[in-house]
Amino acid sequence: MHFIERAAERGADRGRIAITGLSDGAETAYAMLMDEPIFAAAVVSTPPTDPIGWELQSPAVRDYLFRRDGLTGPWEDAPEPWRSWWRDNSPVFHVERIRAPILLNLAEAEALRAFPLMTRMREERRAFEAYLYPGAYHLKWRPMHIRTAQQRTLDWLDFWLRGVERVDENDPGRLDRWRGLRALQAE
Repeated sequence: MHFIERAAERGADRGRIAITGLSDGAETAYAMLMDEPIFAAAVVSTPPTDPIGWELQSPAVRDYLFRRDGLTGPWEDAPEPWRSWWRDNSPVFHVERIRAPILLNLAEAEALRAFPLMTRMREERRAFEAYLYPGAYHLKWRPMHIRTAQQRTLDWLDFWLRGVERVDENDPGRLDRWRGLRALQAE
C-alpha cells in the first residue's frame, strides 16, 4: 500500500490503479486482489495457488517441498499450518473478495491449475478473460507469444483504466466480450 499512497501523492488516480504479476509476482497479485479491493484491473501470467496444484506436481516435487518447507497436501487430515494455508492462500476460496477484472495470460503447461478459479469466478459472475499460450511452460519464450501477451495486456489495461477500446483483428469478438465483462462488472 505504501507505493500506492506514494503514487496518489504524486497525482495518480486511485480509480485507475492496476496490478500485474508473473510467477511469485502473480502470487502477490492474487493476495493483493483478495486483501485490497482498490484495483481497477489485474493481469496475471501464472495461475494461483490452488489445491489442485498439489496433485499436478510430480512426486519428486512434492517430496522436495515437504523436505524443504514441510508442505503437505490440502487434505483435511493434513497437519497445521498447511491444512489452513491452502484455504487461506487459494483465491478460489475467496472470489467474493476479488473486485478487479482479471486477464489471465496462461502458459499451456500451467493452465489447468487456473481452471478452479476460472470456474468459481464464472459461477460468482466475476469479470475475467483467459488466454492460453500453446507450448509455453512457465515463461512465454516464443517471440509471438511475448508480443501477443504484451499487446493484450496493454489493451486490457487501456480498456479498463482509460476506456480505450482497441479492435484485435486476430480476435474479432474480443471487444464485444470485453464490453460484456464491463457490463458484468457494473452489476
